[in-house]
Amino acid sequence: VRTGSLTMEVADDLNGVLLRARTAISGLGGYVSATQQSGSEDSQYASVTYRIPAARWDDALDSLRALGSRVVDEQTDAVEVTGQVLDLGARIENLQASERSLQAIMAQATKIPDVLEVQARLTQVRGEIEQLSTQQAHLEEQAAFGTLAVSYQVPVIVAETAAQGWSLQAELDRAVAQLIELGQVGASILIVLVVVGIPVMLVVGFFIALLVVVARRVGLDRRVTAAPEA
Repeated sequence: VRTGSLTMEVADDLNGVLLRARTAISGLGGYVSATQQSGSEDSQYASVTYRIPAARWDDALDSLRALGSRVVDEQTDAVEVTGQVLDLGARIENLQASERSLQAIMAQATKIPDVLEVQARLTQVRGEIEQLSTQQAHLEEQAAFGTLAVSYQVPVIVAETAAQGWSLQAELDRAVAQLIELGQVGASILIVLVVVGIPVMLVVGFFIALLVVVARRVGLDRRVTAAPEA
């Protein structure tokens, strides 16, 4: 069973790419099992699930890659289920043999209790055969057709996005905010100078005044001492 996913960027004509992809897969014997498309003119997106014949898996990948401008991501996986299919086939054959035996017993049964018991067992065996046959058919179909999920993206042009995002009002608001921030910084500095600077100036002024007083006192003492000698 082959499974995989493919994510790729495409040109702006997304619908055209989807149509060409469907045509390519159909040409290989595959089909679309699910699709989802969304987005606006500026951002378009689509997700499509393809069922692809296992023998044409690589051809399908090559065809789809050629439709994109860039492959963003690609992952593939393969699981071997041949053993499971063979095991289911063997179990179905054994149950079918039991079914034939029960049918033979029922044909020879003469008592009602025996008929009812065989009938109940026969119904159970047939139910198991149907269940296993469904599982076998599902595995065979999964093995015959791989599942590939493809995501298509139309890239957004960055330059256009930037131009559309510019606003005169936004720029003015940003400039005013920066001016206010500068004013706040200046006010903070002024507050610090007032709160811290004034006490410092008072202390310095006090010491200067003290030095002046001391200097004057020393000068006066010297003049008093020099007067008697004269």
